[in-house]
Amino acid sequence: EFRAVVDKIAVADCIMSNSRFYESVSYLDGCIRRNEKEQLTFEHIAAAAVMKACGTTSDRVRYQRLRIPDLGEGNPYLSALNFHAAPIFEGQRQYIGAALHELNSTCQDPTEMQVLLAHIIRADQECNARKYAAYASLLEKVLHACVRNDSPGTVQGIGTQLHRAKTGLYSTCVDLIEELKTQAARTTFLEPAKMYFHAVHDHTMEGDVDVHGANLYLGILEEALDIKTGRPSFVQDSSCKGIVMFLSAGLGEQLAALWAPENLGKSWEAIPQCRRNLYQVQHQARKNVFICEGQTPEDVITRYVKEIPSISHWIPIPVSRPSNRGKQFLQSHCNLHGAKQD
Repeated sequence: EFRAVVDKIAVADCIMSNSRFYESVSYLDGCIRRNEKEQLTFEHIAAAAVMKACGTTSDRVRYQRLRIPDLGEGNPYLSALNFHAAPIFEGQRQYIGAALHELNSTCQDPTEMQVLLAHIIRADQECNARKYAAYASLLEKVLHACVRNDSPGTVQGIGTQLHRAKTGLYSTCVDLIEELKTQAARTTFLEPAKMYFHAVHDHTMEGDVDVHGANLYLGILEEALDIKTGRPSFVQDSSCKGIVMFLSAGLGEQLAALWAPENLGKSWEAIPQCRRNLYQVQHQARKNVFICEGQTPEDVITRYVKEIPSISHWIPIPVSRPSNRGKQFLQSHCNLHGAKQD
């Protein structure tokens, strides 16, 4: 059922199965090796970040509170320490320290560091899913602030003009594809879920889509099709929230508008046709269920993927054939969305 859609993907498998996040991790691995002799503690790195945000060199800034409206309020130094020590980052803490250290060196605007620390403050005060989302955002900022500022010739150790031109062109194309993958995932999964929850006045679940629901939606893409976006999924999330079988919600007119080619990546709220008659639709969808039931995203994905025999004979990446239940769901998206949004 998926051959016609898959045949339209004219992107190398290594690009579909990679993302900005993993590029940032690779870059930070190099930074960690280069900075081994400095032996900086995370306490020192966190204090330097707070001093950068506050525009001071005083060590007393560790006791200062920071407030960014609609983002977070608290002690950024203590929040950074708590964030770094969170159990979910076991084995990944070195990247938090390396990322903050690199941003301390490249960030020129104190406001940018204030916003970054405000996200960390909020993540420290909320759930593990929020923490992991903040972690992914931190590493993405490293990519834009540090990796993209390096000359391709310098990074690769090759200074030929032809190599720089090829590498620059390749990087630009990959950036475009990465942005399109992120937009496609948002348009296909996240915006329909938010639109449904808004229509039924469930604003708590609407807010949970980006924080919790995305972990399941993106996890299915990663595990079933080996497609990775700029945000890695946190499948160890403690619950399945912010998800819904929105195809059965009677949102046909709104989904058609949302999935129109010209609306790729847009918020549903920015599309007049999506807002029109939204509250008059008959809503029968089950929330907190997507494809099959489960207590956590990892549970749902494991149950879904393990039932699927291999289809690697026609997709040259490690993927699996969807079960009959999954076929119906994905085929609906192919019919409504895939033919237009490759």
